Amino acid sequence: MVEAGELYSKKLAKFVGKRLKSEWAASIWTSTLQRTILTATPIIGFPKIQWRALDEINAGVCDGMAYAEIKKNMPEEYEYIGTEILME
Repeated sequence: MVEAGELYSKKLAKFVGKRLKSEWAASIWTSTLQRTILTATPIIGFPKIQWRALDEINAGVCDGMAYAEIKKNMPEEYEYIGTEILME
């Protein structure tokens, strides 16, 4: 996870902790993508449930990579990001 993602996950955990502190039946739902699971990791006190239906796309070999990493290491794939929507 990139530094900005780590910061976001910590802030999210703090927000969820404050917002749901009085909820006894709350659960944290994530997709099965690595980045969503990692984002939810700092949230404590609630069960975490992974559900494939929340996955937006299959990121394949790019799962867990920041856009900057994809652009640097896989420039052709980076140029393709977002264009598949236009092809439908």
